[in-house]
Amino acid sequence: LQFFLRAFILFVKPGLYRAIDWSRPPEFLEQEMRNALRRYSKRKKFTDLLVKVWLKNGEEKWILILIEVQSYFDALFCERIYDYFNLLVNKYQMKDIAIFALYTGEYVPKVFDRFEHETFGTSLRLKFTAVKATKQKEEVLLKSRNPVALAFLANIWRIQTKNKPLEREETILRLAEILRKRKYDYNLFFEICTFVRDIFNLSKNKENQFTMKASQTARRPKPEPTLPLMPSKSFADKIHKAYYGWSPNEMKKANKKLELQIERVEQEAQQAKRSLKKSILVLSKDLGWDAAKIAAHLEVEVADVEKILTPKKPKAAA
Repeated sequence: LQFFLRAFILFVKPGLYRAIDWSRPPEFLEQEMRNALRRYSKRKKFTDLLVKVWLKNGEEKWILILIEVQSYFDALFCERIYDYFNLLVNKYQMKDIAIFALYTGEYVPKVFDRFEHETFGTSLRLKFTAVKATKQKEEVLLKSRNPVALAFLANIWRIQTKNKPLEREETILRLAEILRKRKYDYNLFFEICTFVRDIFNLSKNKENQFTMKASQTARRPKPEPTLPLMPSKSFADKIHKAYYGWSPNEMKKANKKLELQIERVEQEAQQAKRSLKKSILVLSKDLGWDAAKIAAHLEVEVADVEKILTPKKPKAAA
């Protein structure tokens, strides 16, 4: 969630995204979250994120994101959000908190975007931004290049293909094709691959199958020997090579080779510069040629010759 913070806010609250000064890195308040919500540490049933951001006008704001990950209806979810808000306000005296509730399951409570309570004319009400991931339109998600849209789409397809192994296999391959076409940078690509692997709970054997199928998706199918099971940490690296034809490790080697080539060219340039300087000095001192004649002979600029022939002035003593 930390990695996708900017993409998430851009997707669900574009106005807030534009108001935030992203040149100042967000500060994730994990310790503050733990301290304020200690009483919920044992019975908390959703993940959460508390982050400090600064607006372009210099104001400090906090953002609280809670993700409902249960597969069943939780009647107390909105009430717990209200409790979280109160605990943070009371402990840190910070009222400027934007709250986002993300529902990822099939079931969403009837009242999903606020907490309300009334007793004989005394009422409490906390309204927050609620996002129902499974209610997003697939055609909109498919058109968006925002990685959060792809995550929402993967979640929808995960639910739709529950207990349908063949359809799920086709769905995972379709996600691989979408990833291949979008050509995200590697860090983003890695996170999305990891998300897909985790949300579909792929076994290592399935990881391997997915890699081979992704390779066939990216290139012309050809008979290949069965690959050995690979550790999860190599999952995205293998997928990346299947899609783009190179792995980050291969790119690192290529970059190193390029650096050596650049270094060699720079060395040759320095050597040529020293040789030119020597030739200019010889023609001037031994033959008595002026700068214009030397420049014409060596096919260089007169100003460059004069620069070499003009002695540098010694620095004045302090």
